[in-house]
Amino acid sequence: MVFRKYATRVLPFFLIVLILVGCSPKSTKNDIPKTTVADSVNQEIFSNPAVSRSNVLVVGVDDIEGLFNPLYSSKAVEYWVADLVFNGLLAFDKTGNSEKILVDSYTFSEDEKAITVSLKPDVLFQDGTKLTVNDVVFTYSMVLNDSYNGFYQEVKEHLISVEAISDSEVVFQFKSDAADNLKSLVIPILSENYYKADDFNSFITSYKEPMGTGVFKFEDYNSGESLSLSVSTNSIQRKPKLQGILIKQLSEAEAKAEFAEGKIDLFRLSAERASVLEIKTQPFGLVMTQGTNASMFIGLNHQDALMSDDKIRRALITGLDRQSFVQTEWEGYAEVINYLAVDNSEYAMDSQNLNAYAYDFTKASELLDSAGWKDVDGDGFREKNGERLKITYVVFPELSWSYNLAQRAQSDWRKLGIEVEIQYLDYQTMMEQLLEGKTPQMWNLAWQIKSYESPETLFSNTETGVYNFGGYNNSRAQSLFEKLHEVNSNYEREVYFIEWHQLQNETLPVIPIARMKSVWAYNSRVKNLTIDAYGSWTGNINNIEVEVLQ
Repeated sequence: MVFRKYATRVLPFFLIVLILVGCSPKSTKNDIPKTTVADSVNQEIFSNPAVSRSNVLVVGVDDIEGLFNPLYSSKAVEYWVADLVFNGLLAFDKTGNSEKILVDSYTFSEDEKAITVSLKPDVLFQDGTKLTVNDVVFTYSMVLNDSYNGFYQEVKEHLISVEAISDSEVVFQFKSDAADNLKSLVIPILSENYYKADDFNSFITSYKEPMGTGVFKFEDYNSGESLSLSVSTNSIQRKPKLQGILIKQLSEAEAKAEFAEGKIDLFRLSAERASVLEIKTQPFGLVMTQGTNASMFIGLNHQDALMSDDKIRRALITGLDRQSFVQTEWEGYAEVINYLAVDNSEYAMDSQNLNAYAYDFTKASELLDSAGWKDVDGDGFREKNGERLKITYVVFPELSWSYNLAQRAQSDWRKLGIEVEIQYLDYQTMMEQLLEGKTPQMWNLAWQIKSYESPETLFSNTETGVYNFGGYNNSRAQSLFEKLHEVNSNYEREVYFIEWHQLQNETLPVIPIARMKSVWAYNSRVKNLTIDAYGSWTGNINNIEVEVLQ
């Protein structure tokens, strides 16, 4: 519909041009008007009004409020500011490779339970003070505080202590020789002189303009309106090509309007075809999609007699048309998944020979038959030993995908002769019941990848499996989890992760459904833009540039 409206606006103008060209007299060389520099500039501005703005990237976001303490980031704008203004000792790329940012080197102890880092000399904070080992110890003391419950709280499960052993060296002592220990060194480093407070609560609640060692420094903040960043002259990293960044608070409707007028360069778009088409019909409008760190799945209770049967689990996933559901629900802005990842680097791994579990009614029926569940009396429902095949499915209806998935599953599985009873609970109540061990046969849930997670969090039968609500218990899986802790090389980790993907795909601890995609509208004047799985554009900030009129 949007395209049709656009076409009807353009077509009459195109016809008028043809008529004028056809009827005008032949011109001589003297009749041809001279094109001036001003004409070229005006045409460029007409084609893309954003190029008349300065070398400042303007980003729209729906909520700009925040504490801007990088240890407590929870909103998109807070994560962006943390990435731009602060640095960790190390950084990791999407394949899991580390990059030394504030350190010259790091070494492991003989038992690999300790990491010693040597700081780079002459690193400066944006206020001109020098980075010291005391700043590193201070930062990690905040994270290790018993009251800390921010984004990096998982570090406390692995890290015991952080101690300065010289003016340039710091030792991190861990509980075990886990391979993921190195990822604990990505926490944004704070200046002790700037951030110290009388007590921990004051550290959390007192607002301070963010100040770190990053390539951009915090410049100005207007609550409910905008915040601006400028290039830091003290950063040891390569100078960015941008002069600055302006982040504006705009609803999606406001962002679309300002984008059309060339006032903003970038904003996140609703994952809907109509919205995407609306952007693409503009001569300078481009759209970028990226797989996110959010996945949807159906949890299964492996302690339940029915769900513990692998034939039942395989029949359920094969008899659910996941491809059709995902396409209908997210209009192409999500992808069907066949295993559940806990680390974004897993998506870059070459996990082959996985069962895609394409929808197959016949195969699902055969699996149920072989499991002993048959319709013996012709009432349309399968029975076994006089008991009807019935599933209780707990669903939170607040989000449309959860409600709609349950409806689709109930319909698809009813055709197979399965009675599905849907019980609706609000999300909070459902989670409380799961945490209390009141596990239903089946439930909907979404998983958002964070740093420092391992498969154990969702699938271990030990105390580390804090979200293993279904009681999945597989000795081979447990062995793989232990091996992942023992290795440090990315190659070895990938080998074990791929083996785990194959095992997960075979044993089905959950029914994986979809991985979401984020959709971003951006102006064609923006070059070298990348969006990561966390929905952030800041990772490649040093390479991003914008075209401006010279």
